[in-house]
Amino acid sequence: EPTRLTALDLVNLRARRARAALDPRAQQAELEKAEKLLEELARNFTLYRDLRVLLAQVAYRKGDALEGKRRIDELLEPDKRNVRVLLEASAWLQEVEEFTEARKLLEEAYDKETDAKRKAFLAGRRAHLASDPADRIAWLQKADSSNLMVQANLRLTQAHLARQQDRVKEAIIHLRQALS
Repeated sequence: EPTRLTALDLVNLRARRARAALDPRAQQAELEKAEKLLEELARNFTLYRDLRVLLAQVAYRKGDALEGKRRIDELLEPDKRNVRVLLEASAWLQEVEEFTEARKLLEEAYDKETDAKRKAFLAGRRAHLASDPADRIAWLQKADSSNLMVQANLRLTQAHLARQQDRVKEAIIHLRQALS
């Protein structure tokens, strides 16, 4: 276990160096070193899912979305893409700013969920990844309407959209509702 943790610290150091590097070649070199170390760790510590998650994230950071998606799909399949794992995978993708893929996984989780409260929770999470105000409104309307934060976010987003569309009076009404 200490060996794995020490190696993970080295992987994290390489990932931080890659994010800090201004030169794209230096970034790529650091990510490749991190990837090689992770691959070695994953071969030796097969039970640790976090290593496979990191490999997927490194692939995305290297700009290899196909490899990243393949690795994420491999992580989802053993659990038959259940709601919990889809939610986790969405969070992993958000960490590497793959918001389009994260949205897709949250939508899949929402579609699979049967419990109304958990479905509303997933809608709220999906709303935070909205691509535009109309998308955010659509998901907030599916979220928990008894939650004051959901209500306020919905009204504020409606006000924002109305203002974008030069419907100033409507925007003011939504803002007042958000504040009341």
